[in-house]
Amino acid sequence: MSVPSQPTTFTPEDLLHVPDGKMFELVQGQLVKKNVGFESSCIGLQLSFLLVRYCYSKGLG
Repeated sequence: MSVPSQPTTFTPEDLLHVPDGKMFELVQGQLVKKNVGFESSCIGLQLSFLLVRYCYSKGLG
């Protein structure tokens, strides 16, 4: 009978040494592949626009 092995826990330092490190993020010590696509990029752009507009109107930043 085999004993299930413990999942490996990664550190931020480990993530820096992963060959495709930009394609992963660290979630509770586990490497998780990022799901980045057109829709998420558009949402990020819209949020950035709103944040810049707010900061500009309040004289912040």
